[in-house]
Amino acid sequence: TTGGFILSIVPFQWVPPEDTPIIEAIFTFTTPLGAIFSFLFMGEKLNRKQILGIGIAFLSLLGFFFV
Repeated sequence: TTGGFILSIVPFQWVPPEDTPIIEAIFTFTTPLGAIFSFLFMGEKLNRKQILGIGIAFLSLLGFFFV
């Protein structure tokens, strides 16, 4: 996981500064999407706190993009 994160930030050196917040927001989608996909495809169990966290993350990111 750490290696993947380190490699995922390498392309930032070629991104213009005005596009950086958009890419960072996309990276923040990876945590809730990873939890949802592991639930759907790998049968991982999620408790109420995890489901609430995923919902809050999606709502806050939608607020970031559309408000």
